[in-house]
Amino acid sequence: MLKAIPSLHPPSTKGQATPALQYLRLADLHKGGDSFNPREDEESAELLDTLFPALNTVGVYESYVSRVATWDSHWIMIEGCRKLLKQARVFSRL
Repeated sequence: MLKAIPSLHPPSTKGQATPALQYLRLADLHKGGDSFNPREDEESAELLDTLFPALNTVGVYESYVSRVATWDSHWIMIEGCRKLLKQARVFSRL
């Protein structure tokens, strides 16, 4: 079950700056045999949502030379979790 952790997303106060990055592309350097589990996907999503609250999309450079396509499904999961966290955070402030 995914949920936003309120302590990670304190309400902003007037005059406080928040990161405005909206689009992020990463060069994923995982090797094909590295292990990665669903909890790490969720933790990555939480980290990205915390660091970049205005983020609209995150993904990997598909044309990166050392890219291993094995990790594509993990990035799809991370992006899905991040969007759910963002929606929960935005909805809770309405």
